[in-house]
Amino acid sequence: MPLQAKLIKVGNSTGLTIPASALKAVQAVPGDVVEFEITRVVKGVRTGWDDPAMWPGAEDSPMLLDGAPENDFDEEEWEW
Repeated sequence: MPLQAKLIKVGNSTGLTIPASALKAVQAVPGDVVEFEITRVVKGVRTGWDDPAMWPGAEDSPMLLDGAPENDFDEEEWEW
């Protein structure tokens, strides 16, 4: 059952919170001994954002509104 959990500081130690749904699925309760394996550590939310492969189309020119057709939207009085 793969899942992600965030490590938290607990005094001088580090703790791991396990979602209640995962514990219920294996019928575990507080105090039970569990085995786990760390397969990967995600350093941060923005890790890899500088990788161009994550942003397909980023090199395309933005669509500017300068050439958009005119309309009367801003000519009428707005009702709030």
